[in-house]
Amino acid sequence: MKIKFRYVFFLLLSLFWITACSEEDPIVEDPIVKDPIVEDPIVEDPIVENPVVEIGFDKAEILFKASAGADTIKVTGAKNVETPVYDGTWFEVETVKTDADTIVIIRTSANLTSNERKTTVSISVGEDTLRTVPITQEGSVFALTDTSDDAIEFDGRQGSDLSINVTNTAEVLYSVIIPNKDKEWLIATIDEETWTLTLTAAPSNTIKRESTVRLISGKRKIDISVAQIVPLTIEGNYIFEYENCYSLDGKLIEDEEWNAKYDNYRRKVVLEAGSEEGTYVIKENLPVPENIISFVFVYDDSEQKLKILPNQEIGEVWAPGSILLGTPGAFRPLKTFLTNTDPLTGSVYGGDADGSYDAPLVIQNGLIQFTFEKIKNVATGHTYDAITVAATASASKVAVFKNIKLYPYTGDIEEKPEVLAPTEIDPGLPGDPGLPGLPPGIGF
Repeated sequence: MKIKFRYVFFLLLSLFWITACSEEDPIVEDPIVKDPIVEDPIVEDPIVENPVVEIGFDKAEILFKASAGADTIKVTGAKNVETPVYDGTWFEVETVKTDADTIVIIRTSANLTSNERKTTVSISVGEDTLRTVPITQEGSVFALTDTSDDAIEFDGRQGSDLSINVTNTAEVLYSVIIPNKDKEWLIATIDEETWTLTLTAAPSNTIKRESTVRLISGKRKIDISVAQIVPLTIEGNYIFEYENCYSLDGKLIEDEEWNAKYDNYRRKVVLEAGSEEGTYVIKENLPVPENIISFVFVYDDSEQKLKILPNQEIGEVWAPGSILLGTPGAFRPLKTFLTNTDPLTGSVYGGDADGSYDAPLVIQNGLIQFTFEKIKNVATGHTYDAITVAATASASKVAVFKNIKLYPYTGDIEEKPEVLAPTEIDPGLPGDPGLPGLPPGIGF
């Protein structure tokens, strides 16, 4: 029994000692750390019922110049972009889809007015309008760059060109209208890069010709006055050609039936400027030189005609006196009178002071010439085809100038002047047949 008791005693003592040691000096052992096994996590895509997509526009508005053009709006972040169908007459809209973006293309026609024009383009996705983009196109300028070019003048007889700068910001070819009557001498061309207008005038056979050229762009018009003026030099050496029925000494020449007999004569003369503006005079080599001192013409610039006016004093003539009437002889002024030489209805018109015997100015081969034409006075109804030189409308004449021509003397034209009347004249021949006149008085 003692052995069992001892055994139990020592067993309890050992337990007590172990317990005491563990409370006073604990023993810490190094823990055993194993390498953790880390596995890749499985991440799943989140399920989003209403995703938020950011949509972008590269332009908030578009400004166009007046000329035709195109521009684009890039829409990012949206696949189903739409634009309405526009019925505009000056712009159109097109939508082009790419893999990443949508391109909205706006095209405009040229603006042919000076006013700007505006519109808007709506860009939508489905039923939602995302953006309204303002579109503006500026008005165009159609005008002469230099406003003084609205009246141009060609100088000289030869053809030449004149250029006119035109501002045309719409950059659309404008129209040029030339009157049909002027198309033979005036031509227009347009430079489509600079819009410069060039007018070409052909060589001129007149002193002055005029036209109005019209430029048209849309409803806008520009009128340009055009003139071609040849420097007028009427003075110079001419051949004075005419028909006359009087001799060199102023006596009537008749045919066998006692009618005035006209013949053609040519004289080399010098046409000089007269003392009054617009007048020209021949002072030498005239018929009946002892009586006709000069022959006067008037140039009418507005009509471009050389005229012989009535009642011009161009010399003097001796008028014998009358014993019966008791009037002495005296020199009386010679004047020009408008005449119709028709043998049946011809007459001298002393009272038609408002009439004239006219020749239009013509340039032939670069030379000025005048041909006097039969003319009718609308006011009186009288027709003139010649000029009579006499002291009065009813007095005896010294010369009649019919079918007058003045053309430049070139040295190859032979003169043919009048000659003196025959010394013996049949006294039975009446004087001045076909033209009214007074019987000669008895001189002393």
